Formats: sequence, structure tokens, C-alpha cells
Amino acid sequence: MKTEQKTISIESIIKNDYHEKIYTPAADGYLDKSLERSGGKPINNLVVVKSEIHKGKYELVSGGTRYDFMVKNGVKDCEVTLIYLETNDSVEDVVVDLNKQRIKTGHELYNEFKHFSKKYPPIKGGSLNRNVEIGLEMDFSPEKVKKLVMLYNQFDNTEFEFLIPWVLQNKISLETAHQYRKLLKTSTNNYDVDTIKKLIENHCDYGRLSKLDKVIDLNNDSEFKVFNSFLQKNMSEDEYKNIVSSHKKTKGNVDKFINDRIIAPNVDDQFVSENSILLKGNSGNVDLSPINHLKGLIKCFVGSCEYGYDTKRPGREWEAEHEELKNMSSQEFAAHVAKIYYRYKDYLSEDGSIYVIINDYKKDKVYSLFVEYFVIEMEKLGFKIISKKMWLKTNPLPHGENVKDTTESFEYIYRFSCNPKKTFTKSLKMYDGEEISYQLVSGCTNHSNKETGVIGEKYIQSSLSNIRNTLSNTYCEDIIRGNVGNPGDYFRQLENKEDRHASTSPIYLTGVLTLEGSQKGDYIMDIWNGVGNTMMSSLLLGRKHIGIEIEEKYFIQSIKKAVMVEKFNKNKETKEIEIKQATAA
Repeated sequence: MKTEQKTISIESIIKNDYHEKIYTPAADGYLDKSLERSGGKPINNLVVVKSEIHKGKYELVSGGTRYDFMVKNGVKDCEVTLIYLETNDSVEDVVVDLNKQRIKTGHELYNEFKHFSKKYPPIKGGSLNRNVEIGLEMDFSPEKVKKLVMLYNQFDNTEFEFLIPWVLQNKISLETAHQYRKLLKTSTNNYDVDTIKKLIENHCDYGRLSKLDKVIDLNNDSEFKVFNSFLQKNMSEDEYKNIVSSHKKTKGNVDKFINDRIIAPNVDDQFVSENSILLKGNSGNVDLSPINHLKGLIKCFVGSCEYGYDTKRPGREWEAEHEELKNMSSQEFAAHVAKIYYRYKDYLSEDGSIYVIINDYKKDKVYSLFVEYFVIEMEKLGFKIISKKMWLKTNPLPHGENVKDTTESFEYIYRFSCNPKKTFTKSLKMYDGEEISYQLVSGCTNHSNKETGVIGEKYIQSSLSNIRNTLSNTYCEDIIRGNVGNPGDYFRQLENKEDRHASTSPIYLTGVLTLEGSQKGDYIMDIWNGVGNTMMSSLLLGRKHIGIEIEEKYFIQSIKKAVMVEKFNKNKETKEIEIKQATAA
């Protein structure tokens, strides 16, 4: 390799990218004092090669900090050492050769190692001893290179690549790095970078670490703190066994508790799952764009509408936007509710229908005629009544002592359709057992007066198992009999009484309507979703559900129910498949 000393213009010099890629730039002002003492002239010349890309230019391969100083101080010309490259030489090799004597960081040494690893690639059947050649370049033993190559092959371009610079700067030993290489390669735990650094910095014993690996989650800081003494050999084996035994028992109880709880996902104003869509908002003006793809596809609307804003029902919280509604007469409010249903007319399938569970109320001891007004307003909007049913409550809530009247023991169920001749109806008289597969396992109950309690994943309201009795094998009346949905039944996980819905429709009631008006796989919608009882009957009977709910607490409860029921359905399907497979075998 020939060299020449010459003076060239500073403007003719361009930096070589490879140098900056491998080596860390010196700190600002690193050579300022030294260069000031030498009158701005570096003691050592800049080293350059002729640029093959930029004619008439020179590439700087050594002396970047000196070059920056001269540019900053307006130097026009400088003395350089010009290297003439031989045929087999490369600029990259020259860059590394000229910097071998530098005091380097672990990252810089690793970059050099990567450079030589590429320069001396593994050649199958070749005579070149790669490890020896890389070792000669970096002053490492062939054995050390061999172990570094193993680390490099596993960690290059991964988040654990930092282990190699740590070895090269003697922060950890090669042996320690290889122990963690084995751990990361064989462990079933998904370790993160912070955990590996934490284990190394705490000088955790690898032998004990590998023993504990399958017992605890070392990514968990709390669990790590419990076992850190053992990992540092500050705990006896007997102490360790006692803690592990206690830990397994505690973890088992915690896991069971977590699995048995129904946790609502983090949501904003909508929840979407495989078979459920829930929107938070007022059914009269909520954004419907998330369900626009369902126009003309919803087979049934099922639910109990809002009524009686001119009454002061217990628990109602008035908002400023409700003031106009509050002052409406029952006739005006009936028209308001009917218009809300009309908003969803385009979403109803050609053979679809709307079931409305509805009741009248008294004001000043006089019935408001809300039901009658509502029926008339629906008729005006093109909704025709195709059936009337009655829900007979076998355990109606009695009035207080101040009410001198008989107990209200029924509600009306009106079924509306825009195309009476095309409306789908499954005859409930001809019950053939098709739906019986959806009844729940024995022992599940939702009737309890308990105010609190924790439920398991198999807890599903059991009222659907009574559908077969409601839908008699011989006949079906237009009167649906059953218990009132106990406010304490629907979700015993709730601890706050104030978060419980006081007027839920029992799922056997919405289940009967769903069976009559739809088939498996159809869309069912409840624009007055509440705590999601219509949704539960829809999902349990193999339908898909869309719900709209304005109250956030009920919206969250519905999400929890959706998660619970869909999980129940999947587990049930899995068990049925397993039974079929076992039978076939």
C-alpha cells in the first residue's frame, strides 16, 4: 500500500460514511486545546484516499475530529497522507486498520467484530480458519472468537444484541453471556430486555435461575423480589422449596380469581367482538356509521323502550338536554319514541320485525295512554302490528302502602312489521327440540337475593333453560308467563347497589321473542340495551347482537356480559366437538 504526503484544499475533502457508522464521534471540543497549542495544525495528518465516486475529491478515512476543527476555524489548505489503494484493498478495511489503536467503546469493538465477520465469512469446505483470521485482526484467541460468533448468530439485530458489547468492554464475562444465550434460547418464558439486565446486574446465579425459570415469571418485579435472595445464593434450598410451595398455592388462587372474573376491555364509545357490537350513546342521535354495513340485515329489534319522561320515576337523573322531553305530554313522547324506531327502519331486513315490550303509567292517578298513543304513532310511520302478546309476571313487585291499587302484573308486547306478508315467523307450536341445545347446564342459577358474590366463568343466567316449557310441544299461548327479572340476578358480580338496573327484561322473555322472529346467525338489535339481557338471549341462542346504551355503567356491564357469554359459547362448542370426536373414535 503506497502513501504520499501532500497539501490539498480542505474543500476537496469529503467524509467517509463507513467511519461514522462504526466509530462514535468524539465529544465537542475534544481536540480544541491541543490544536490551539499547535497553531491549528494537527500533529498527525488527515488520512485520505482518492474518491472513486466524486472525481477530484478525497475521502477522509481518519482524522474526523481534526477535520471538523479545521473547517470550523476557516482553514483553507491542509497536509494529508494520501493512501493509494491496491486492487484487493477497500476503503472500509483502511478505515478499520487506521483506528485499531484507538481506545474504543464496547459498541465500537462490536462494530469492528461485525466488520471482520463479514470480511471472513464461513466457507463450507474452505481451508480458511475464520476464527483465527478474525482473532488476528482483533487480537482475540480463536476460542474467544468462536464464542463471540455464537452470540452474534443468535443476537444480531435483536433487542438482546447489547450482550455482545457488554462482553467486549468486560462488563460481563463470555461465560455469563452464553448462559443467558442458552436461557433465551430454551426458556418458555418471554423475557424482555429489562429483565435480562436486571438478572445480570443482580449477579443472579445461572444454575438457580434455570431451576426457577419454569416456576415464576421473572418479568414480574414483585415475583423477582421474592426470589432474588435465592438467585443470589443468600437463601437455602429448604427455604426456597417452602417459598415455591407457598407461591404456587397463592398463584393458583390468584389465577382462579382472575379467570373467574369478567373484565371489561378498555373501550371508548363502542365495543366490537366476533358476534357483538355495542355502541354508547343516545339511540335517538348516536353515530350509526359503525353499523352502516348492516342496513337491511337486522332480522329483529327486541327490547323495552323508554317511556314516561313526564313522570318522575325513582332514580332518574335529569340532564339539561332532557328538559324538552321532560315537559312532553305522553302523546308527544310516544311520537318521539316512534320516530326513534323509524330512524332504524333502513336497518330492518325485508322479512324483519320489531318487538316492543311496553307498559303504561299513571300520572295524577290517571293512565297516560302512552301505549295507545305509541301504537298509533308507529302506524303513522308505516309499522304495522302483526301480533300482540302479554308478559304475565308470576312474581310482580307489590306496591308500597301508600298506593291504593292492585299490583301491576303484566306488560304488553307488540310486534311491528313493514312487510306483514313477508315477515319471518317460526311457529312456536311446532317446537322440534332444535333450540334445546342452548339450554344451560344444570346447577347454574341466577335467582338469588344475595347482594354480593363472585361468579365463575360458567355462570350464565339459567332462565333460558325454561324456554322449552314456555314453548310447549302442543301449543303456545300469546301469554308468556314467568318471574320478573330480579335486579340482583342479572350480574351478581356487581357490588354497588346503585349500579344495578331496576327494570331488566328477563332473558327467557327476550329469548322467546328471539326464537319466534329469527334464526341462528341472524342479527338481533336492542336500541334500549340496558344491561344487555336481550344480548345474552341473542348470543346464547346462536344469534348476533347489536346494542345501544346511553348509560356508561350499563354499557360497561353489557360489555362484560358479552365477553362472558361469548367465552361460554366457545367453551361449549369446544366440548361438543370433543364429545363428537370421542364418539366417532
